[in-house]
Amino acid sequence: MYLGSDTIVVVLGLYSKHNWI
Repeated sequence: MYLGSDTIVVVLGLYSKHNWI
């Protein structure tokens, strides 16, 4: 699995979005 900067940003974005709800 390749974890690039873009992937980390997307994961953090989705995680933050989930916590915001």
